[in-house]
Amino acid sequence: MYMNKQTSEMLKILLNSPGQYFTCEALAEYLHVSTRTIRNYMTTIRDFMNQNGKEALLQQSEGGICVTGTAEELWMLSRASVDHEFYLYRLAPTERFVMILITLLMSDTYCTLNDLAEKFKVSRGTILKDMEKVRRYLERQGISFGSLMNKGYSLDIHENERRSLLVRLVQGTLESAYMGEEQENIYWKYLRDEYGLEIYRREVRMLLLEEERNQKLNVSDSCFEEVQFTIVISLARMKHGHLVDRMDKEQPFTGMYPVFEMAERLWSRMHAIFHFPYTEQEELFLAHALYECRFYKDGAADRARDMQMHVAVTGFLTQVGKELSLPLCEDMQAADQLEKHLKDIAKAHREGIHFQNEYREPMQKAYPVYYEAVKRNIYMLEHGIGYSCSEDDLTFILFHVVAIAERYYQSYQKPGVVVVCHTGIGTACFLAEQLKNNFNIRIVAITSRHKLEETMDLYDFDLVVSTVTLNLQGIAWIKVSPMLEDNDILALQKIFLNLRKQKWKHKNNGIAEHTAESEGAFVLELQNISTDAACRDWQSAIDAAGGLLEKQGVITAEYIQGMKEAVEKYGAYCVFCPGVALVHASPENGVNRFGLSLVKLREPVCFGHASNDPVLWVICLASEERNPRLQQVLGIMNLMSDPQMRKELDKLTTAQEVLQYLIDRKMEE
Repeated sequence: MYMNKQTSEMLKILLNSPGQYFTCEALAEYLHVSTRTIRNYMTTIRDFMNQNGKEALLQQSEGGICVTGTAEELWMLSRASVDHEFYLYRLAPTERFVMILITLLMSDTYCTLNDLAEKFKVSRGTILKDMEKVRRYLERQGISFGSLMNKGYSLDIHENERRSLLVRLVQGTLESAYMGEEQENIYWKYLRDEYGLEIYRREVRMLLLEEERNQKLNVSDSCFEEVQFTIVISLARMKHGHLVDRMDKEQPFTGMYPVFEMAERLWSRMHAIFHFPYTEQEELFLAHALYECRFYKDGAADRARDMQMHVAVTGFLTQVGKELSLPLCEDMQAADQLEKHLKDIAKAHREGIHFQNEYREPMQKAYPVYYEAVKRNIYMLEHGIGYSCSEDDLTFILFHVVAIAERYYQSYQKPGVVVVCHTGIGTACFLAEQLKNNFNIRIVAITSRHKLEETMDLYDFDLVVSTVTLNLQGIAWIKVSPMLEDNDILALQKIFLNLRKQKWKHKNNGIAEHTAESEGAFVLELQNISTDAACRDWQSAIDAAGGLLEKQGVITAEYIQGMKEAVEKYGAYCVFCPGVALVHASPENGVNRFGLSLVKLREPVCFGHASNDPVLWVICLASEERNPRLQQVLGIMNLMSDPQMRKELDKLTTAQEVLQYLIDRKMEE
């Protein structure tokens, strides 16, 4: 007996709301199927209950269907529904595609059609179609995919590449798994059950938490999970004798002794626990993962380099938003997500991986205005990541811009609602569906009463809708029936009308403020421009540019030292075009307020850039990470990237001439 995904979802609703009857019509509306389909689901659920000896707990009457029983019985049923084979329900095509890839990557031998068809409960013909998709996907990753008549399918791929692909493939599904909700994550469940990964996960998690605590690190959840999964996969592969054998010692993290020392400590501890032999290559592989995931203490130089990306992303979102009449750069969460995605793209490029976007043409056709705006301004992001974006990269960025725009429209047109229900998540989901069907709103979160405070800290919302009485001070809330009766609907209509009026007023004020701030005074002041600085090297050039801001009290001497350390550590990444460098450091490293200086050197100096040396102009930026004036900074950078305008600037001899030239060019935009 196998349940499909929606049948499993229906069972979950019943188990989470014991004793509550649900009609076929209500369940059909919630699951977006017909009542006839719901009756078929009931038959399947009844068979499942009988199979587990719990048929008496399923109640059906004219009022609908419900599940009864003790807390222990319901818990046992819940576990049975998720601890069954991972394919308790038939996999969707995309799920099966990922499962097949995982199987191939984890396999020690060839995988036959018959084996795969049996494992995933589909026909040989279906597997053949799946394998064609797998082949195309792997080819895009540069991986050879072959088959032998009498053996099956295998991958020609080095061990480090195999592990890295596994991590990239599964990483996006790991959040629920590492939060203790394995039942919601079929990929982790498959890996756990089929390959015994659970025995490693707990120990690895404790080791990483201890390392994070001892080193006083502040690692993001996604990075923590990626490192954890990398190690777990490595241990599972090593158990079967598969070791990394081709790591290049000349990695981008060369000189990052903390990651090497950490990798050595971790492998030493894991060797003592699991007794696997480990090699220098394995340490290098782990060190690479630690470095890429920023699993080390950021120094001023690390944060200074991030500032380059902040500048690029802020300028890009500001300009694209200006063209679309949307304050895109005000969405801090979205800006951070875009930065992370750009870093992921940069990481893939460094590893020689090119991701193809199958939605490129559909997205461009669906959002032509957005696409053109992104395409016109993509060069701003290219300053931050250091290479030209492909059409596929551009489409991934387009996803982010569209998502920000959609979120903006929703945030002002639809009130955000948190739904609270004490009888179970199933009931809360049912209530949420009724609210969405009756009102033009956003369901921000669905939670229980004891988790409400935690939930409110995580989300922006306008109203709490609850089936129980709440004690909330200064927060709008309303108590309604789980069935959302007529008087509830009338009361909610009045509340939502008032909320929309408030949001519209706030929206207009916000846009006005945003426009005024963006179009404020010119970002560069006369006293912060010098056109005849005598400097013998790049260090003294930074001193000259930074000194102008220090004199005005914009920065401290610590900030100037931070800029030098960034160049010493990362090289001449700051030389963004021929003859021009943008130097900066971490905002918390001595920034008192926003400031910008521009210095023309008497004689050019070399920063060490392979193609853009020598440097004649040095721009010094002091800014918090998200400042709308960064758009003007990008404007100056773009202007100085233009060869013709650079020629004109190079001829100017006084600070007044330089300032007037830049202001005139800005007015021409």
